[in-house]
Amino acid sequence: MNISSTRKKVFICNMVIVALCLVSILAYFIMPFWKVSVKYELTAETLQEMIPSDTSSESSSEEETGSETDDVLEGLDVSSLTEGEEMPTLKLSIALKTTDIISSLSADSETLVKNILIGNVDSLIDQLDPLLSSMVKKMLKGVAKETFSNELKNRVKEKLGENASNEEVQAELDAMGLTDAYLDGKTDELIDHVYAEGTTVESAADKTVAIVEETIEKMKTNPDYQDTTFTEEDKAELKADLMEQYKQFEKDDGTIDPEAFTTDFLLNMLKGEEGSSESSSESANATYAKPLSVKAVSSESSEQASEEDTKEELKELLAEKLMSVLGGASDIIVMVIQYMSYVLFFTFFTWLYLIIKILAKLKRVNNAIKLKLPIWLGSLPFVVLCLLPTIGLKVAASFVPMLGALSISFMSAGLVSFIIGVGFIFFSIFYYGKLRKTLKRAAKEGYTLETTIDEVSETEEVIEVEDAFPNTVEVCDEE
Repeated sequence: MNISSTRKKVFICNMVIVALCLVSILAYFIMPFWKVSVKYELTAETLQEMIPSDTSSESSSEEETGSETDDVLEGLDVSSLTEGEEMPTLKLSIALKTTDIISSLSADSETLVKNILIGNVDSLIDQLDPLLSSMVKKMLKGVAKETFSNELKNRVKEKLGENASNEEVQAELDAMGLTDAYLDGKTDELIDHVYAEGTTVESAADKTVAIVEETIEKMKTNPDYQDTTFTEEDKAELKADLMEQYKQFEKDDGTIDPEAFTTDFLLNMLKGEEGSSESSSESANATYAKPLSVKAVSSESSEQASEEDTKEELKELLAEKLMSVLGGASDIIVMVIQYMSYVLFFTFFTWLYLIIKILAKLKRVNNAIKLKLPIWLGSLPFVVLCLLPTIGLKVAASFVPMLGALSISFMSAGLVSFIIGVGFIFFSIFYYGKLRKTLKRAAKEGYTLETTIDEVSETEEVIEVEDAFPNTVEVCDEE
């Protein structure tokens, strides 16, 4: 029985075991401790529910009839904006980091939950961005067309009288070539120009002024409207208003950032604020300028925030919305997370225990250890947080068909521990366990480290004799 050779093999195996134990522990700091992913098919109805309902307050008695600007978000028809768009399958996920788990032992419950939510809303915003960008672009076109159309109709009503019907007003506009199709084309042309890559604030303002001038020239083709003016002073005033609006979405290089439109729209969905309500004393130029900026649906803040600040505000608001949904459940969530921390610490112990035991048995004949503790308990987070919930959902789905439409998956850094634990089972059965039994038997038979050292010395002496007298050794063998 070559005990020295067996101990060397066990030593090498122990080094591999130590490395795998460290990998198992480090995985919890690299991967999420627990991640829950939910796939949800977003529908137009769901988006419609997110839009603030009609919360318009009573109009001031000082405001003139027909001059107030409706809040763009109120009564917004999401189905028309999403028509022809592929509704995304949202992959909502909440990931708990190991640092979150540990900090739950000392952090304030509400602060901890909010920080966790803020760390998880980025992916949600990224998934919503393509759909919302398309929606916002369509919405801006609709708002621009409606505002242009209303301004033209107001001018026509001044000529025909306030009692003129909508049909009479539209017929007058059609006769001047200011049809719905014409306005559709011009607003599409304007918004597409604003969204085009490299469009500067000044070029966007110039394009708007040019379109306004063209519509007025068309109106002047009717002799009754030849007194309609659009002087150079009017153009300069309108351009200044537009420049001020567009600058709120200007990037450092002077170009317009289309992403800012979507971000601003999301902010107002979450705030549920009304659009800016201007007084009736606004000039016609301001009326033309208003819909051409997302400030028609934006907050009342007059300060120009950076893109980074706006995105941070968006994340804060979304987290607050989620917090309001959770209500007073923050304390319960933190309590559950704290229990998770105890499981985590115990898991760490199961793997560190192997390392400690290997170090403790370095000077023993039987330097092999048992691997049962991490095999059975080292992957508790994966078993409790991933494996059992997955099995439970599949069983529940067989009894509740509605659950089949909802896809929920679980992930944990404990998967690494689980894989290593399964590997230890086979490793122990087919190789390491046999070495351990050999050394255990040797220890019972009285082998000591000195015995193994003498064994090595005798082996080296035999090798030296064989090298010095090879023929003699052969003769002895024959005899």
